[in-house]
Amino acid sequence: MKTIHAPIQLQALLSEKRSTNQTIGFVPTMGALHQGHLSLVKQSLSNCDITVVSIFVNPTQFAPNEDFDAYPRPQKEDSENLSKLGVDILFMPSSKEIYPTPLDRTTQVIVPILSHLYCAESRPTIFTGASTVLCRLLTIVQATQAFFGEKDFQQYRIIKQMTKDLFIPTQIMSCQIVREENGLAMSSRNRYFSDLEKSQASIIYESLNLAVNSFKDGEHTASTLETLIRDKVKEIDAIKVAYIAFVNPVTFEKVETVCPKDRILFAGDFNTVRLIDNMEF
Repeated sequence: MKTIHAPIQLQALLSEKRSTNQTIGFVPTMGALHQGHLSLVKQSLSNCDITVVSIFVNPTQFAPNEDFDAYPRPQKEDSENLSKLGVDILFMPSSKEIYPTPLDRTTQVIVPILSHLYCAESRPTIFTGASTVLCRLLTIVQATQAFFGEKDFQQYRIIKQMTKDLFIPTQIMSCQIVREENGLAMSSRNRYFSDLEKSQASIIYESLNLAVNSFKDGEHTASTLETLIRDKVKEIDAIKVAYIAFVNPVTFEKVETVCPKDRILFAGDFNTVRLIDNMEF
C-alpha cells in the first residue's frame, strides 16, 4: 500500500492507472476506522481494480464547540488495517493541501434545501463542510465509484445530488449500516463510550426497530410512530432527542403517512456525543 500526502502526486499516479483502463474505487473517511468503514473498503476492493482510501479530519465539518481537536486519530492503526485488507493507496493530505486558501475565503459548495434540514438545523456548518471537502476529494481522485455508508443517509443524499448537479462522473454507491452486536450503529465516536454506555445507546436501534415493526403491523401514521420512538428512548435519561423525522428518501420531505421505502431519521445527544441513525420502512 502506498501512502500519499500531496494531491498532485496522487493525481499523477491515478492518471497512469486510468490510462490502462483500470477502474478506481474511493472511500473517503475521517479516520478512526471501524468495521463500518472497512465494509466500504471491502466493497470497493470487490468492485474496482484500484482502491483509494482517504483519511482527512475535515475542520469545516465541526462547529467551534465540537470535538475537532479531540476527534480520534489512530493513524498507525488505521494504516495497518487498510494495508491488511489490500488497499492500494492511502491518501492523507494536510489541511493546507485541501484548503490552500484561508477557510473564510475559500470556495464552498452548498446543496440547497438538503443541506439546511435536520442535522443542519442544530449544526449549520456540517453539510456545507462535507460537500465542499468531498467535492475537492472527488475532483482529485476522479474515481469510477465512491462508497458511502447509509448511517449518514442525509450526507449520502447530499453528495449524490452534488455530483449530479456538478456533472462529477463518479458513481456514488451506498452501503448498508454496519452495527454493533447490540444494534448500535457503528461510529468513530463510539470509542468515547464505556461498555455500559454502548449498551444504553443501543436503545436508539431498539426504538427505530419498534417503529418499523409497528409499521409492518399496520400503523402508518408518522406521529404515532414518533411517539413510540420517543417513549422508548426516554428509558435512558442520558439520551436527549435532537430530532426524529419521517421522510421521503429522495426528496427528504417529511411525510405524515409512512409508505414502504420511506425512512426514519434520528439524531440525539448521549451526554456530549451526537448519535445519528436511520432505518428504512
